[in-house]
Amino acid sequence: MTVHHRSISWFVWLLLLSFPFTAGTGLAQTREASSCIACHGQLDGEMVEAVAAWAYDVHQEAGLGCVGCHGGDPSPDLADDPGAAMDPGAGFRPVPDRLEVARFCARCHSDADFMKRFDPQARVDQLAEYRTSVHGIRNEAGDPTPATCTDCHGTHGIRPVSSPESPVYAANVPTTCAECHSDAEMMEPYGVPTTQLAAYMKSMHAAALLERGDLAAPACNDCHGNHGATPPGVQSVANVCGQCHGREATLFRASPKEEIFEAMEVAECTVCHDHHEIVHPTPELFHSGSAPFLGVGEIVDPSPFLAEIDLLEPDTPVMASWRVVIRPHTEAEDPGLEHRVEIEGAGIDPIVLDATVRPGDRLVEPDVPRVGTSGPLQATLGIEGLAGNPVAAGDALLLQLDLAAGDPVENVTIRDLLADRLQPFEGSACLTCHSEGDACDLATERMYAALRDLDRE
Repeated sequence: MTVHHRSISWFVWLLLLSFPFTAGTGLAQTREASSCIACHGQLDGEMVEAVAAWAYDVHQEAGLGCVGCHGGDPSPDLADDPGAAMDPGAGFRPVPDRLEVARFCARCHSDADFMKRFDPQARVDQLAEYRTSVHGIRNEAGDPTPATCTDCHGTHGIRPVSSPESPVYAANVPTTCAECHSDAEMMEPYGVPTTQLAAYMKSMHAAALLERGDLAAPACNDCHGNHGATPPGVQSVANVCGQCHGREATLFRASPKEEIFEAMEVAECTVCHDHHEIVHPTPELFHSGSAPFLGVGEIVDPSPFLAEIDLLEPDTPVMASWRVVIRPHTEAEDPGLEHRVEIEGAGIDPIVLDATVRPGDRLVEPDVPRVGTSGPLQATLGIEGLAGNPVAAGDALLLQLDLAAGDPVENVTIRDLLADRLQPFEGSACLTCHSEGDACDLATERMYAALRDLDRE
């Protein structure tokens, strides 16, 4: 049997007219038939999709109809007379231009008296805030590209912010913002990078929000704002972070560092912790010896570790070392802990060493090495748990690779192949400003040693 789209459209329309719509409270509310629903229910594509989505729209649940936004005459007897139903004389308003959407929505949402009929606590300053944002300023200047109300909230089928199906539900905000901010073509004219989501997904904030379901953990809007979305200025970053990290903000402001950072005109928290890719703060964060090391050759990328050696001479062993951190709240059976180290060289098969360490593992000191051989090249990998035994989620691991060759091996590459539950480590944040061996570096070394001993005990 062939079912035509028109038949499906009529079926959807009949369902919408036959069943009461369910409000967020679970109470049934019947809705009167209208020319809008009857006509659009007979159409295809976006037209009928709007009808189906409207059944779950927050405005519909509040008792509003199509005419609340679009005007016109919804009388059921005009279902076959679109000219009369959409007569401008009856107040019909077509889909607004993108430059008009904010004002279009604000006709109700900026009207305190009107909004109190539905939600006395509803804010009515969204348009004013939007006009202060980067999006709103550009929109007001005539640029239709930046985000407006419908880009974030949707059009028909708008869900309450508290609904997990809403694009602006806390756990959905990162991907909603990324619809634009990960689009290189869209961002190119503005000189805006598109790496924010990828970096955020590696952060402690994303782990808390998206993996543990902690809705108090920050998404994009917690730092940048909602309707007034703007990157925080250098001097306000600490205030932004301090909204959640109040204790840390208070301690920092009582330290000598605050005056130094102000004089340098740098953003306090992000100098050490970064912006989007905020990592788990292990003691390695300030340990001056935590940077990757390579005895001969070049470290191409410290995060994750990638190194190249043009020529490995016979009887001249080479050592490489680097650190990784097991992400907090990782279970021992998590497949994201799979870890390999690959060594390649000209004219030989790759050596792949298993570097997997799981929470609960006990690493013998020194750990039983992983050994691999290919042609004249031998690789030996040792792993140390820097917080002691047993290894736990959140701990740092030190990997030390020793290479030796019986004959010359050219174009040797060392590549750390770590899965997503392992966090690569570039080295001490302190050395961004300090020099190895200065007074502060020596002090942090003492702190590092004390903390590592505490961990081990």
